[in-house]
Amino acid sequence: LSLIEAGSASVPVLKKALESKEVARREQASSILSILGAVSEPAVPQLLKSLQDDSAFVRATSAAALASFSAHQDQAK
Repeated sequence: LSLIEAGSASVPVLKKALESKEVARREQASSILSILGAVSEPAVPQLLKSLQDDSAFVRATSAAALASFSAHQDQAK
C-alpha cells in the first residue's frame, strides 16, 4: 500500500522488482505499476520486457499498465 501511496516516487523500486528472480516480487511490482497507471511511464522498458515473463499474472498486469499509454496500447493487446 505504501508503494501505491508513494506514486511516481516508487517507480524506480518497482522497475528493479520487475527484474527480480522471485516471481512473487515481479507479480507485486507489475500489479502496482498497473494500478499507478500513467505515472509508471519510466518503467515502460521493463514492462515491455515483462510481456514475455513466465508468469501469466506478470504478463497480464504489465499489459494493463502499458495500456495506460496510447503509444503502447497495441503492444499491450
